[in-house]
Amino acid sequence: MSVIEMSRITLVGLTTQKADILEALMRLGAIEMDEMPPQPIPAALEPYDERSFISLNSVSRLGLAAEYCREHDPASQHLGSAKRPAQEDEFALTFQRESDIMAQLNAFEQIQAHLAELKTAIASDRALEEWLAPWQDLKMDLSLTSTRETVLFTGAFPARENLEAFQVEIGEEAPETHIEIFSEQTDSIRSVIVTLKSRESLVHTSLRQHGFHLIPSQGLSGQPSEILSTIADRSDDQQRRLARLEKELQDMTVHGRDFELLHDYYLLQSDKIDALSCLPGTTNTFYMTGWIPAHLGDETIRALKTRFMIAAETRRPAPGEDPPVQFNNPPLVKPFEGIVEMFSAPSSDDIDPSPLLAPFFFLFFGMMLSDVGYGLVLAVLTGYMAFKKKAEGELGRMSRMLFISGIGSIIWGFLFGGFFGDMLTVLSQGKIVVPSLWFNPMTEPMTLMVWSMIFGALHLFVAMGAKIYMLVRSGKTFDALVDVVPWYFLLTGLGLLIGGDSIIPGVSLKMAGQVMALAGAAVLLLFGGRDSRNPIMRLLKGLLSLYNITGYFSDILSYTRILALVLATSVIAMVFNKIGFLLGPTPLGYVVFAITALIGHTLNLALSALSAYVHTSRLHYVEFFSKFYEGGGRLFKPLRIRTRYIQFQRKH
Repeated sequence: MSVIEMSRITLVGLTTQKADILEALMRLGAIEMDEMPPQPIPAALEPYDERSFISLNSVSRLGLAAEYCREHDPASQHLGSAKRPAQEDEFALTFQRESDIMAQLNAFEQIQAHLAELKTAIASDRALEEWLAPWQDLKMDLSLTSTRETVLFTGAFPARENLEAFQVEIGEEAPETHIEIFSEQTDSIRSVIVTLKSRESLVHTSLRQHGFHLIPSQGLSGQPSEILSTIADRSDDQQRRLARLEKELQDMTVHGRDFELLHDYYLLQSDKIDALSCLPGTTNTFYMTGWIPAHLGDETIRALKTRFMIAAETRRPAPGEDPPVQFNNPPLVKPFEGIVEMFSAPSSDDIDPSPLLAPFFFLFFGMMLSDVGYGLVLAVLTGYMAFKKKAEGELGRMSRMLFISGIGSIIWGFLFGGFFGDMLTVLSQGKIVVPSLWFNPMTEPMTLMVWSMIFGALHLFVAMGAKIYMLVRSGKTFDALVDVVPWYFLLTGLGLLIGGDSIIPGVSLKMAGQVMALAGAAVLLLFGGRDSRNPIMRLLKGLLSLYNITGYFSDILSYTRILALVLATSVIAMVFNKIGFLLGPTPLGYVVFAITALIGHTLNLALSALSAYVHTSRLHYVEFFSKFYEGGGRLFKPLRIRTRYIQFQRKH
């Protein structure tokens, strides 16, 4: 079910064509090589290894330059994280332009380095200006820090109390010290302290103890006003140089495409070397084994034989071999494959649970969030990432999955009557009430609990149906009939016994439920221990199999978490609405409401969406998968061209 059949492939080729064959396979992206220990690379291929080593030292540089260009080049900003389209022949010719592109990269980095140095110098001058501005009227050369007999300390005390404490202390220990107050403000008393060199250590220690901060005069020469004038004079020149360098760097961003092409070309060479080192063979030949989708086997071999001297064959997996798994699902199901992969890929004995998981994930996530406003915000944000920014990989798949789930939340929001909680009702002071197309969970929580368990039972029944399918497929039809089917009768019968009078008005289904429950229990009792020859042990094992009823009831009760999350989302939304509108329908009240609603509903959406995702996944991992799915397989990971920035487009 939705898993592509795999074939085993063996290929033998000439060593001289090894690199070209491997690159062709990487471009095809259809063969997964078996893992083998590294092999010595033939001498004829050493240039590839050397070139790859050199390129790896440049990959990070090219990546940084490409990222900068994407961010600052107006022609590339629309790409975001999406890959740039490029023709394969353009990519193949990239290496011929390697020296030119690397020269562009060196020029780009030199401009960046000069720009960084200039910005550091400007920042240093600005910091110095801030320090010296209060001292600009000081008529003293800052390079003068001592004479033959004395030493000078120029700086500031944080407060008058610190100065006075210093005066008292130094008056006793070094009375010859002179304090000249330059200026005094509330938070700073600027002073020049002169003392004998013999007292330097003593005075310096006392100054530090009283919070005295020395002016940063190291390396400065001249009066503060002169230094500030010099800084002002060179500031204009620095700004002109800054503008020129920024313009040059901006002009260099047009080379961003070249940086991206060469970056991804180096990645290809690196991957090729890794694969080449794992292909065993002789001096003249090599061979490889691996897996290929069965429907691509013959076509791939024919295409390779038209270009290379090879011998290849495919066969079905032998008993005991465990082929990798490749999903084959329609677009609406494919985003949910990530949920399955986080649990475990299906083994060769499993079915792909993605088509079964997708509709229930849509159902349960939508119920748990169940708000039109939250669903719209979630769908817009994730739709922007998936379809506008064209996010790829896990981010793209997660965005598409949450987009579909957000639509489910919108649907359930209409059914339950929620739009950012009761926002419209609060703002209109009860004049506007969003109607519920089905029922309101806030006023009918028991109804929601019952339906949560009904949906849960349906979820488990689908899982049991999958188990029946797997047993029948493996030739164990009788096991399916006596081990799984009776639970349908037993659980359905018990459900009818509990609520059979309320399903159809005026008709009691309790008797039908009693018959179904007894029939299911009887089959389990009789056949649950059929592997035992002892009649008494067989009966006891059959009786013991009925104990699983507690597990089913426990699983069904787990679905009441839907009730808890629906109520939590709604109640928190209502609380933020009420808090935000405490000032009433006044201009200030609407402003406060807008701020409170923005913060509160953003927080509630984030927490509620995360909770819906986690608990919906848990219902599938624990309750759903435990009925039929084991996992333990591995995903199909073919040789392919790994790129970060470029998306290849083949010419038709």
